[in-house]
Amino acid sequence: MELFHYNWQVRDEWFVWCKEIEEAEWTKERIGGMKSFKETLLHIIDAELTWVNYARDTKVIYNNRESLKMLEDIRGYSEFVKIHTKELLDQLPNDPAQHQVKITTRNGKVVSFSLTKILQHIVTHEIHHIGQLSVWARELGKQPVNCDLIIRTL
Repeated sequence: MELFHYNWQVRDEWFVWCKEIEEAEWTKERIGGMKSFKETLLHIIDAELTWVNYARDTKVIYNNRESLKMLEDIRGYSEFVKIHTKELLDQLPNDPAQHQVKITTRNGKVVSFSLTKILQHIVTHEIHHIGQLSVWARELGKQPVNCDLIIRTL
């Protein structure tokens, strides 16, 4: 799916962008989002892996999740998750809209979503949070990553 490639391009550019700011700015608690550049990027990746795991028959665990402190470690986690997302995308059924995924919520309720809906959620969830990173970049007086889909080559 092109929008996954779009999100991954933009995410990779945010990793490069974040190299240019001080670590204090990278981890500083802010208003909105997941409170910092670091935690927002981690949240985006965590959410992608969570939903990919719901959609797959087997669960993928990132064993070093608690040790993700530095930008390059988080970038490595992103690459790990991309591999598993690509596997899911490569193995999609012919009609993902008809393929239902049942999920048990924290309170024990069972809900069902089509695989198409889950994939759409993964994409739009990241786009939503990338907007927050852009706001914070501007608050720092810096140009954010250009997220304009129309100008990108995917």
